[in-house]
Amino acid sequence: MSLDWYIVNRIPLSVLFVEIEGLKQRYFLTFFALTGIFLMITLVISTTITRPLSHLQNKMKAAVQKNLKIRLPEHKFSGEILDLTRSFNTMLDDTNLLIQKLKTEERQKEAVHFQMLLAQTNPHFLLNTLNTIKWMAIRENNEDITNMTLSLGRLLEASLNTDKDLIHLKDELELVQAYVHIQQFRYRHKFDVTYDYEEDILYALVPKLSLQPLVENAIVHGVTALPGNGLIQISLRRDGPKLIVEIKDNGIGMEQAGKNRAPRKRPGIGLSNIKERLRLLFRGEGALDVLSSSEGVMVRFTIPFLLSTPYESGHPA
Repeated sequence: MSLDWYIVNRIPLSVLFVEIEGLKQRYFLTFFALTGIFLMITLVISTTITRPLSHLQNKMKAAVQKNLKIRLPEHKFSGEILDLTRSFNTMLDDTNLLIQKLKTEERQKEAVHFQMLLAQTNPHFLLNTLNTIKWMAIRENNEDITNMTLSLGRLLEASLNTDKDLIHLKDELELVQAYVHIQQFRYRHKFDVTYDYEEDILYALVPKLSLQPLVENAIVHGVTALPGNGLIQISLRRDGPKLIVEIKDNGIGMEQAGKNRAPRKRPGIGLSNIKERLRLLFRGEGALDVLSSSEGVMVRFTIPFLLSTPYESGHPA
């Protein structure tokens, strides 16, 4: 301690104060330099990160308010902010595209529904007329006419019921059987129809009137053109999460049927209609394939297996 004071006493005060003043100046210069560097870094962060993020936040708020036409200028940014900006713009583009697609499909569904409503006027009159013919046939004990009118009545009632797009496979098969009964009477039992399915899939849901057009094609364009008797095989089975429906005939094939087909006054409703309905109902999970040869045609459509067993009183749902 005495040595320290000795050294201080030996150093002139002027030199000591100069050294202290130098230390003070270096301290303040260092402080102000660090403060300036800190402010510069803060300004850079604000310019390159905080301000773009704030701008992006405002745009997101506008998007939440359903203004999906806004875009962020990509040329003003770089690095991670540019990637974030591109992702935001891509998200808005994809959202707009999805909305437009949904609007288009909704318009298509409305158009189909409107056409079905327009088509109801004449079938209602026809259904009432059929009921009159049915009761006349019952009074006359004419079983053929009675069965014909009953089968046609079932088909008309199904076509008039536009509230349901999907029905039980059991009900769809009954409609097919009603249609086949009419056609066998018309063509004098020129063909046979077989059914292959398991009982546990009868309550699976299928598009209404999806089998009947396929059976109609097999009858009209396939087996009735044969010189002998025809055979139509209807096969239904479950394959994991899918329901597979196959309708196969031993007819003349699509190529020959196209050559024999007479011009029609109006377009038919067949494969294109079913394919469009599968697309609208099941998106990418429904598919329809056609395999044709000189020995006949097989049409297969695949849809998700949706089981809807009816509730029975006294049994668990």
